[in-house]
Amino acid sequence: MRRSRLLLRAVLASLLVLSLAGTAAGYAFWALDREGGGTAFEVGERAAPPANGTTVVTTSMYGNDFLVAFAPNGTVRYYNDSRDIYDDVDPSPAGDATVTYMATDQRANCQATEPCNGNVVERVNLTTGETEVVFTWKTAEARNHWHDVDRIDEDRWLVADIALDRAFVYNTSSGIIEWEWSAQADFPVTGGGLFPGDWTHINDVELLPDGRVMVSLRNQDSVAFVDRERGYQPGWTLGEDDNRSVLFEQHNPDYLPGENAGPAVVVADSENNRIVEYEREDGSWNRTWRWSDVELQWPRDADRLPDGDTLITDTNGGRVFEVNESGAIVWQVDMQGAYEAERLGTGPESAGGPTATRANLESRTATSDAPARESSLAGPVYEVAGVWKDLLPSMVVNPVLYVLPAWVGYPELLAIVSGLLVAVLWGAVEFHWSVWSVRSPFVTED
Repeated sequence: MRRSRLLLRAVLASLLVLSLAGTAAGYAFWALDREGGGTAFEVGERAAPPANGTTVVTTSMYGNDFLVAFAPNGTVRYYNDSRDIYDDVDPSPAGDATVTYMATDQRANCQATEPCNGNVVERVNLTTGETEVVFTWKTAEARNHWHDVDRIDEDRWLVADIALDRAFVYNTSSGIIEWEWSAQADFPVTGGGLFPGDWTHINDVELLPDGRVMVSLRNQDSVAFVDRERGYQPGWTLGEDDNRSVLFEQHNPDYLPGENAGPAVVVADSENNRIVEYEREDGSWNRTWRWSDVELQWPRDADRLPDGDTLITDTNGGRVFEVNESGAIVWQVDMQGAYEAERLGTGPESAGGPTATRANLESRTATSDAPARESSLAGPVYEVAGVWKDLLPSMVVNPVLYVLPAWVGYPELLAIVSGLLVAVLWGAVEFHWSVWSVRSPFVTED
């Protein structure tokens, strides 16, 4: 009996040490990456592999958010963390080295009793660092900050107004809203999130080549299509509220007009932890491509590049990476909290990319295929991580990772949870072996 207890204690102690070591290692590597600089990246440092073009990335999490650009040779070309949050980023027609981005300063001076979000659209030259404010807009802090704007021309901008559950066209010269679509006109307020709070969480808009507007209603698990003259087109809607097999609180859908196939939409299916593409066929949407691996945790952007590769931001997985036609990772940079990525020279978002059908892309998932890249989670550990991922619901894991310190990624969270479970189990075993016992406070008399 004594030897068996010692053996069990040794096993539990070893498991606890392993979980603590995994947590400490995650923090140590994160701290080493930031040693001496105080920022995530330093201009001029080699932080990424070579790529076919400059890659610009925004981060949007609680903490020190930033915008960073990696030159084709992998060095940091530009870095800025002066705003609180960075979301949408697009190439700008002002020049090959210029981008436009959506940023937010929280608790801005609103000249009101309640704090506000100071939404700002800015244009920056990545070479000179010269920055120009295009326009600003303030929203109530309780109604969230803007995530996306799309440039129509020099004066007109298409806005995803997350605060008021609408999309609208704003003319910066006249100060007039020229067109508006309200989700309340076509979607029941009983669905989605809490109304009138974060009801739709409209996080993306896109002006399509035919003049229509595509709108991502995250909390309705839907991508809607709106004709600016005729209104909402229900027969085109991709997804359905609470039908999580199609989309589950998606981000940043991109429209692919298609040649010889399509149109199609490639989208970061965030809470399903996968990237998917749906093609329009005979008046309905059919899934034609899917990609995921065991490390993909809350992706929030996917851009189809002209060569058929797909550029993906893995927010809670702590990376931005590119997968090729067969689903293998060919480029990656580690970065916690990434929101959106753009490869300059390829057009905005997925504008220059082919559909999965046309490019003959291979679907790949962690449950059906081998790991898509050489991973520290290889072999048995990889399988254990997959089991944990199935046991921990994404709707629980992703919000937890979002609010935890930046150094806590999915592997560190697994180590922490495992350590807590081992500690609780060890405590229960020791209590069972002890002379102590638990008695009910309710005593019955014969």
